Amino acid sequence: MSAAVPATVRVLLIEDDDDDRLLTLDLLDDIDGTEYDVTWVGTAGEAIDALAGGAHDVCLLDYRLGAMTGIEVLEAALARGPIPPCLLLTGQDNAELDRAAAAAGASDYLVKGEFTHTELERAMRYAIGASTNLKSLQESETRFRTVIEAAYDGIVVLNTDGVFTSANPAAHEMFGVEPGAMLGTHFGAYIAEQEVERVAEEVRDHTIGDTGGSFESLGRKADGSTFPIEVSISSWETEHGEHWGVIVRDVTERTRLTAQLEDAAYRDRLTGLKNRNYLRKRIATAADRFDSSDARPSVLLVDLDDFKRINDANGHDFGDQLLRAVGERLAPCVRETETIARLGGDEFAMLVDVGGDTASLERLAERLLEALSEPFLIGKRLITVRGSVGIATMDRGDREADDLLRRADMAMYAAKSKGSGCFESFASELEGDVLERIEFEDDLRAAVDNNEIHPHFQPIVDLGTGRTLAFEALARWTHPTRGSIPPIEFIRVAERIGIIGQLDRSVFRQAVHQAAQWQATQHGRGVGVSINVSTNELTDPTYVDFVDGLLDEYSLVTGSLSIEITESVMVGDPEPVIATLEQLRERHIKVAMDDFGTGYSSLSYLRELPIDVLKLDRSFVNDCERERGRALAESVARLSEILRLVTVAEGIETEDQRQVLGYLGFARGQGYLFARPMPAEKVLHHLGTADLSALS
Repeated sequence: MSAAVPATVRVLLIEDDDDDRLLTLDLLDDIDGTEYDVTWVGTAGEAIDALAGGAHDVCLLDYRLGAMTGIEVLEAALARGPIPPCLLLTGQDNAELDRAAAAAGASDYLVKGEFTHTELERAMRYAIGASTNLKSLQESETRFRTVIEAAYDGIVVLNTDGVFTSANPAAHEMFGVEPGAMLGTHFGAYIAEQEVERVAEEVRDHTIGDTGGSFESLGRKADGSTFPIEVSISSWETEHGEHWGVIVRDVTERTRLTAQLEDAAYRDRLTGLKNRNYLRKRIATAADRFDSSDARPSVLLVDLDDFKRINDANGHDFGDQLLRAVGERLAPCVRETETIARLGGDEFAMLVDVGGDTASLERLAERLLEALSEPFLIGKRLITVRGSVGIATMDRGDREADDLLRRADMAMYAAKSKGSGCFESFASELEGDVLERIEFEDDLRAAVDNNEIHPHFQPIVDLGTGRTLAFEALARWTHPTRGSIPPIEFIRVAERIGIIGQLDRSVFRQAVHQAAQWQATQHGRGVGVSINVSTNELTDPTYVDFVDGLLDEYSLVTGSLSIEITESVMVGDPEPVIATLEQLRERHIKVAMDDFGTGYSSLSYLRELPIDVLKLDRSFVNDCERERGRALAESVARLSEILRLVTVAEGIETEDQRQVLGYLGFARGQGYLFARPMPAEKVLHHLGTADLSALS
């Protein structure tokens, strides 16, 4: 059963920090398709009153409100009655806070600064849906109880021998016997065999005159079938001895509904798999058995690679369908007695017991990765995803489920560092490396968020005249403690953790801004800028709008902006990439094929891709003075001439290389011979001195 989110969602925003409040409002404004009616309060007292007022669909609650925590506010509001589903906004992410928030009644929590408007929308949608479904189930249970309590229950009287001396028609109907058939028979004939002694003890222990309390047992019908019953006992004494009055209620439906509610609490609504809470429960149960058995439970944590890019590029519905398909694909990989769960986002976990056998666990990891390797048909599209698997096995003394999950998470991080589609088992020596990688990733996220990664600019010159025609913008990051980080290192990490698009756009914006500044000067008029763009961006449906926004904001000379791509854009489905490139060329943006000759080097790519510039990789330039290298470089120059492409030779370091390449037909060059990449503030000085050198 799915619950629809209302067209206008009434949001209660509880936040005492103006910056955080405005940031949250901006995120809500970025969400398309739903209108949000936001009520803001900033104090704990106002928050408690607003929560208890029942006028909102969802609440976004700051973890710290003056002297009170968000959890304390939740508890105080709950003491006054029902409240809307709440998402806790916190500055930290840890297991203890997770447990405390759940115990206080929060639907989920989000870490400030680490979630996007997409993730906020999904968290609110799921919280509202879960709350609506739970209320529906609770209302159903209440209605059912009302019907049961209004109906006739089975009412019987027992003597000291446990024989029925009275039984109403409802009791006979309940146990499937003819009216009057129960009289004179022993109660044990209507109780499941394994329950008879316990029920007899409950009757014997009952105090005369006590009318309180009830217990559950199993009744037995005339046909031998059993069913759950609720039994209430009262007793009295007469001159004829003691008597026990027993009210028997058939609780089959209540038991079923309770099981349904429990299942809903442990079920992931999107995929239908078990959820994180159920997995924790199963791990805790396994830990209790661990010390007294030969069991050796293990967790395999599966994380999809590049899911954020797929989700952002194709939309939430597409991402949801893909996650459901992944769950269906992974489930058959484990036995029915084992557990598969979706932890949230694109993370899945399996709890298995193969006695800690490393080979068996690795074979299972390989099966999981193999299952993911087959393309998924989502709607009418085939999509290929890969994953990384972390393996951790329970140690003696383990009691906390989160400890085992944390080790599996570390192993998964180690697997991701090996490349897509890999697995890794946890070992103690991994911990330091993984923590260091996590710290590096956190630093990189912060650097991208704070625009601390800047473009440096390397001239692209006319090999004939030496005049600077353009600059290539190259991302550079100076870490506060580690110093200069090589681009190949942090760009690879940005791709893996899903922030390459944000990094690309930050550098792109800075580069266009700088180009507009130098084009406004005498020496920089008409000097272009060439910017590297990732495949992720070219498949993002919002990318062209982003570029249009920059062109409107900065008035660059027409035709002076270029983007650089690599041959890897042709991997997978090239049609969206080609469509984006054609739209950019319509805006007089040139397209350059960077590092030509190092990738797939298919001549069909040159025919299919709408490109204007071919940049010969430095490895060919280094070899251009040898006969074979010279021949290869000459063939690229001739091919470019036939295809009417401008040629740029990268990595020129000597005057001899410059002369050879110019003779072979390369129009432009780039390399340390002309200048190293320089910060923006040195570009104008370079243009002035370079122009003088070119004239001389």
